[in-house]
Amino acid sequence: MSNLHQILADYLATRRAMGYKLQHADRRLLEFVESVLAQGSSCITTKLALQWATKPLGASPAWFARRLGLIRQFALYAQAFDPRTEVPPHHLLCPGSRRPTPYIYSQQDIKRLLEAARSQRHRLSAWTDMTLLGLLAVTGMRVGEAIRLDRRDLDHDRALLVVRETKFGKSRELPLHRSTVEALGRYARTRDRLLPLQYSSRLFLSRSGKPLFYSNVHRRFHRLIDRAGLATASPRRPRIHDLRHTYAARTLIGWYRSGVEVQSRLPLLSTYLGHLDPTMTYWYLTAVPELLRLVSERCRLSQEVHP
Repeated sequence: MSNLHQILADYLATRRAMGYKLQHADRRLLEFVESVLAQGSSCITTKLALQWATKPLGASPAWFARRLGLIRQFALYAQAFDPRTEVPPHHLLCPGSRRPTPYIYSQQDIKRLLEAARSQRHRLSAWTDMTLLGLLAVTGMRVGEAIRLDRRDLDHDRALLVVRETKFGKSRELPLHRSTVEALGRYARTRDRLLPLQYSSRLFLSRSGKPLFYSNVHRRFHRLIDRAGLATASPRRPRIHDLRHTYAARTLIGWYRSGVEVQSRLPLLSTYLGHLDPTMTYWYLTAVPELLRLVSERCRLSQEVHP
């Protein structure tokens, strides 16, 4: 094993210990290390990083930028053990695209979406989609977290939902409003009545009694967006993940309205959303007009008190 192999092994072990799953990073970084060694080099250089990152020919700029970003993170670590390591500049490759503007759902939008789910002909599909979307809207959960929920994860007595082994390998408990617990209970009773033959202990089931597939959930969601008349919404077609953005924005709006110290509460929102630290939560804090107005008003009042 080369020294670069050993540095890579230590890097991957460190990242996993921090909670990162690295589903494809280990394989790709190993490919990169092998390519570096094949070129007769024993350390990372910017030239070799660019040469590997811009493959295959014809791929998108975003693909090239992601590959170079993967190397850059590794190079920052490797430089501490081998000072010959060159760290590629941060903006060496432009991704060619920007963060899509999230669609922040209004209360009316969510009502229309839930009504579209409720009006489906198949009763179990209607109940499943309506309850799943409602849960995403009031908790900000990731779609993957919601469809992996097991029946035992819902604690009716304590009004808690346990989210296990999430994106960063962490588990967390989500306090729920009693109305949410009651809605989940109604769904469970309806599911068991309509689907006496079941093949899974998952909370949300398909009409065949099996777990929901991520791709199928997204496909049905797009149909519901069309049925709800939101397909031409601005600034762009709403995504199911935008429910998570909406939850974060609405939470901040509620805090500003109630007059609490928002900055000190951000770690609570980060924990609820399943982030490792508040810096990850900033991605979700979309500057909707109502939030900007409340922030501006808070700043104005603060200046009047402390001129």
